[in-house]
Amino acid sequence: DDAGLEKGLLEANNKFKDNESIVQEVVSFYSRIENYDAAIDFVKNVIKDFPNVSNYHANIGYIYSLKKDFRNAEESFIKSIQLNERNAMALNNLAWLYCENDVKIREAIEYAKKACDLEPLAEAYFKNKEYDKAIEIIKKALKINPNYTYLQMQLEKIQKAKEMKDK
Repeated sequence: DDAGLEKGLLEANNKFKDNESIVQEVVSFYSRIENYDAAIDFVKNVIKDFPNVSNYHANIGYIYSLKKDFRNAEESFIKSIQLNERNAMALNNLAWLYCENDVKIREAIEYAKKACDLEPLAEAYFKNKEYDKAIEIIKKALKINPNYTYLQMQLEKIQKAKEMKDK
């Protein structure tokens, strides 16, 4: 029940306002149901209370990128990186944004390299059909943040691809 899940997530966020994992779960929920405007409104309110949390700017950048709002996505990812130059999620997402829009490719390569140096990315292994390595990396990431819905969905996707290959 999406309405019940939304209510529970928002209640959890109100109770634990400084919990980045809960914010990430709310963003993942709204992204899954493609309610990007609600996600943007939610994260904007969080940023009002916590303007210097790099991940919140990366979260809103990701939502803007899903909406194909290049300018706001780019601004948000850059702000995230300014707040934390080691934010692999923001670095990787900015690289993807540039590649997807066929702009600033040299910068995209540099951002992607930095992201890979900071956090090995399972997607590259997945694309190269190295499913076991991809699964291993995602499981390590999930140990750090077990409630990260996006990673759980990626793990399922890679496991299904591996099963299809093994058949």
